[in-house]
Amino acid sequence: MAQTEYQRLTRTKSQHGVVTSARCSLWLGRDHLLRIDSSGYTESYRRFFLRDIQAVIIRKTIGMQVWTLVHGMLALFWMVCALNTTDAVWMGVWWGLTGLSLILLIINLVLGPCCAFHIKTAVQNEAIPSINRMRKAREVLARLKPLVTAAQGELSRQEILARHQPAAQVVNAEVLTTGFPLASEIPNPTDTIIAPESGSNPASTSG
Repeated sequence: MAQTEYQRLTRTKSQHGVVTSARCSLWLGRDHLLRIDSSGYTESYRRFFLRDIQAVIIRKTIGMQVWTLVHGMLALFWMVCALNTTDAVWMGVWWGLTGLSLILLIINLVLGPCCAFHIKTAVQNEAIPSINRMRKAREVLARLKPLVTAAQGELSRQEILARHQPAAQVVNAEVLTTGFPLASEIPNPTDTIIAPESGSNPASTSG
């Protein structure tokens, strides 16, 4: 992949499955997005042409709260262990683990709320695992909006909702004035946005 042709949108994130582990990253090309999945032995590529993207859906998840609870409980557990031992070596171990858990807790809080990020075309609704924090999702969203607007043209919010109100209910969503509705906060996994046709033949492909 030519470094001059693509710009990195996300850092590589690891995905851990039951048997295998893979890494995912997202890149911006001249007229498309490129998702790269690497398992260490093979790489797969999936392209999303800007003219074919119908919607970007960002849904908040409880990941940050879960990790906050996990790190907080671990820090408390290690602290109790440290306070209930008289052995200097073990006391150092327990306090060290307490400090590590507190550092991870602070990092998790600084990174902010977690999310699930999906790109919707006419033929697929693809998750992007490398975008899992709301802050990063909004950065990517702001980067994509003018590019998709240029590729597809503009539609008003009223036109978008009028065309697809019977097909979907938009809940707490931000619909931008392009042919490319972008949902910023969808509270439930079943809520979705159906975007208007962009006027071109939907043909998001896998490379």
